[in-house]
Amino acid sequence: AASCPRTQDTALETMDATAKAHIGIQKLLQAEQDAAEIVAKAKQDKVARLKQAKAEADEEIAAYKAQRQAQFEGFSKDK
Repeated sequence: AASCPRTQDTALETMDATAKAHIGIQKLLQAEQDAAEIVAKAKQDKVARLKQAKAEADEEIAAYKAQRQAQFEGFSKDK
């Protein structure tokens, strides 16, 4: 009968270690999911910034072309 408390203590320690390992694994999985969400958001933000930069560049190109066309037409009229 003296060995029963030890067996119970060992069983509780094993369950405690298993529970701690499970909690640790859950925390790791949650951290991995959080990191994946952060990376996905960063990629979306990057794509949005690239689209905005392209749109701004297209506007600048169009304005430059219009300016050069107006200069060309000005030179053509002078001749």
